[in-house]
Amino acid sequence: MVHDGLRITVRDSGPGVPSAIRETLFHPFVSEGKQSGVGLGLALAKRIAEAHGGGISLDESLDGNTAFTICLPQARILEEAAVRPAEKK
Repeated sequence: MVHDGLRITVRDSGPGVPSAIRETLFHPFVSEGKQSGVGLGLALAKRIAEAHGGGISLDESLDGNTAFTICLPQARILEEAAVRPAEKK
């Protein structure tokens, strides 16, 4: 995963990610034990991060302490920031 750039870590205090789905967690329609949702959120987050040259990972998942990190490369962020003002002209 990208180390030189933007890192965003999101933590929650929920029940954690079941070990049965950790290998396929970022695939579409993977979900377990939730009352709602169809299992697309993490698949979409992964696709968006990868489209920007980065990635997303499950860092840890214990009961009450789950953490995901999204990494985006600095070069790509700067490249896209430079293009945006030119698009407004």
